[in-house]
Amino acid sequence: MIATAEQGGTVNDIGQRRRPERSRGREDVDLSRELHDHVSQTLNLLLLEMENFKAEQVGREGVLRELDRMQGSIRSVLSNVRGILHGIRKDVTTAEDLRPSLKALAERLASSCGAMVSVSVAQDWPDDLEPGAAVDLIRILEEAAHNSAIHGAPSTIWIELTATDRLLTASVRDDGRGMIGGLSSPGLGIRGMRERASLLGGSLRISSEIGKGTQTVVEIPRPEPAPVAAMLTLAQVETA
Repeated sequence: MIATAEQGGTVNDIGQRRRPERSRGREDVDLSRELHDHVSQTLNLLLLEMENFKAEQVGREGVLRELDRMQGSIRSVLSNVRGILHGIRKDVTTAEDLRPSLKALAERLASSCGAMVSVSVAQDWPDDLEPGAAVDLIRILEEAAHNSAIHGAPSTIWIELTATDRLLTASVRDDGRGMIGGLSSPGLGIRGMRERASLLGGSLRISSEIGKGTQTVVEIPRPEPAPVAAMLTLAQVETA
């Protein structure tokens, strides 16, 4: 199940957005996004489904060995896909991509792990984020949400974006089983999230309690508003 909500508005459907004519650079970005969203993440979720299936195969050593072999092949493909992504990714997007990207993420997670995924974006969330900042936030939220789905076995995942005059906060929390040892020995995914948060001038914290779920929170400074050009009103125009 998916619950998507935006305070004071709705999330626009991806298919309804009008896209400009694509340049070669935009085509590279689209290809990178397709590989990430529809190949890499699908393979990750397939690994998760296989792990769940393995848990049911108690005492069937032959089946377990075959599953391990298949998972090894999938991880090899994932490694190759990541190499391709690093080669072509331009990490260029716009702030307007953030909402539909989160909606698509919620749909993928809900269909793969069966959890209810709720997306909430504050009405005053800025639409003028620098493109690189929008990319980094999306990647952090994707990584955190997939960690919840893969490691937490939650019934609900909440993705929430809130804003104040000085601070932007993005969080992913779940009601799953919590992380066991993952915080004391963080992997590449967590280190990557911390690096992206640092590049944004912010911080990332992860809290988890066994049996009570995990929460990932990234906080970054709100960008200064762009200067608005002064406009003359008719009342200010002097006629001859």
